[in-house]
Amino acid sequence: MQIIRDEALAKRRKKVGNIASLSGIAVILGGMIFTWVAPGRDVSAQLLIYVPLLTLVIGFIISSIGMYYVNRWGRSPRPDEILDRSLKGLGREYRLYHYALPAPHVLLAPNGPMVLVARFEPGEYTVDDDRWRQRFSLMRVIGFMGREGLGNPSKDADYLVGRMRRYLEENAPELQEVPVSAVVVFTAEKVVLNVGETRVPTLRAAKLKGYLRSQASKPLPQETRERLEALFDAAAGVTN
Repeated sequence: MQIIRDEALAKRRKKVGNIASLSGIAVILGGMIFTWVAPGRDVSAQLLIYVPLLTLVIGFIISSIGMYYVNRWGRSPRPDEILDRSLKGLGREYRLYHYALPAPHVLLAPNGPMVLVARFEPGEYTVDDDRWRQRFSLMRVIGFMGREGLGNPSKDADYLVGRMRRYLEENAPELQEVPVSAVVVFTAEKVVLNVGETRVPTLRAAKLKGYLRSQASKPLPQETRERLEALFDAAAGVTN
C-alpha cells in the first residue's frame, strides 16, 4: 500500500494547538492577575467583575480549541497513523490519501475510492437505524475539554462522500459515475461498538483490513483506475 500525506498540514495544526492552549492559559492568568492588581488602583467595580469573567470565558474557549488540536494532531499515534498501521500489508493497488482531498482520509481501492470517517475518542458507542449514542461516563465529563463530539458519523459519511462526488464531477466529469463508498472507523484502542442497523459500515481500525478483503468486488477498468490515481496524486502534489 502506498501512503500519501500532507505532513506540513499536520505540523501546522499541531503548532496551532500548542499556541492556542498556551494562549488560553495566558488569557486566564491575565484575568487573575488583574483581580490581584486592580483593587489597589482606581478601577471601577464593573471592571473588577467583568474583566476576570470575560478573560475566563475567552481563555477557556481558546484553551478548548487548542486542546482539541493537540489531542488530534499532537499526540502519537495520530488517527491517520493508526489507519496506516491497520492497513499495513495491503498490496500496491491500494493508495491511502491523508489531508489531500475533499475528505480527510480516502482509500483508493481497486474497486473505487472509499472515504474513511475516523473517530478517535475512546468510549462505548451504539448505532442503530443510523442513530448514534455514546454511553455516559464520569471520565467523559471530567475530560470534556478538547474532546471531539460524537455527532452523527453516518451523516458525516454522507457529507464527505458527497464532497468527493462533486470533486470528481468538477475535475473529471468522465469519472463522476465511479462509485464512492464510506466506512466509519474508530481508531482508539478502548472502544466498544454496538452496531445495529446502519447504512454505513462501522468498525474498529483493527478490523478494517479484514473488512476490505471481505468486500473485494469487481475492480475498476485499468484506464479508470489510472485516471483516478493521476487526479488524486495531482491534488496531493505527488510528483513522479
